[in-house]
Amino acid sequence: MKLLRFFLAFSIISTQTVAGKTVQFPMDFEKEFNLPIISLTISGDKHRFIFDTGTQNGLHLPAGMIKQIPALRIVDGKQKSIDLAGQISETRAFFIDHLDIAGLRFNNINGTEYKPWGLDYASPVESQPENDTRQPDYPVIGLSFFHDHIITLDFPASTLIVDDGQPTGPASAENGWIALPFVYNRHEGLVISVSDGEKDYKFILDSAASTSVIKSHVLAKRTVTKFNKEDDYSYIEVMLTGLQGQAKPIEAIMIDSLPDEFQADGLLGVNFLQQYIIKIDQKNKQLWLMPAHSAVG
Repeated sequence: MKLLRFFLAFSIISTQTVAGKTVQFPMDFEKEFNLPIISLTISGDKHRFIFDTGTQNGLHLPAGMIKQIPALRIVDGKQKSIDLAGQISETRAFFIDHLDIAGLRFNNINGTEYKPWGLDYASPVESQPENDTRQPDYPVIGLSFFHDHIITLDFPASTLIVDDGQPTGPASAENGWIALPFVYNRHEGLVISVSDGEKDYKFILDSAASTSVIKSHVLAKRTVTKFNKEDDYSYIEVMLTGLQGQAKPIEAIMIDSLPDEFQADGLLGVNFLQQYIIKIDQKNKQLWLMPAHSAVG
């Protein structure tokens, strides 16, 4: 079974354009963990970032990169966070008033110094050594970096589309979009409801999770579980709540090693995002999706 990475860290102690413009950023996927990568030019230098909707910071930058951005200032205190492996870390926090990238302005960016985090999962027959410390060697860009913009996650086309926040045509059922309710959890991110037909669950939208997962102990007694003999793991199938007739089943691997501090029941990862085009308007608290096969090229 391919080694999987769940690259979400959630905060437990918080710290403190041009109209009509749209920019498309090509996306590729890191080979070992299948994590989405986008390239951005900041202060004249091109950098590759893991795109992570699960982090609550706009940026996670290594120490060397922090020194290269003139507009960045370190703020007092450190940010404390815990990752899905249960590891607690404290990191320097920073703030950037604005950055201009590809003709778009990004304002009020909060971030922390990058330290490796995440949870690896492998089937028992391919479990990794205890001293394996492999980490994707990239800085991280989070959803809040784009808080003033409308973004479209088109994983099937390997593209991230960023609008200036003033779309020329709203997403609606008439043009193929399906509105998807969500709740914003300030520690964990966008919470979306899914169901296995027996029970509803709260899943975090996490673009840096190699696949979708669910806590084993939250399952209903009558939930149907399945087993992948080839790769040796158990899973269930869930559907987006309320969209059973419009959405595909999502395979979620059963896992029992998530920390108690993680409040959600599971993660919607890359296997979910590859089925849909997803539009997120954080400012107006709206999210839409469109099955990838329905999109017109």
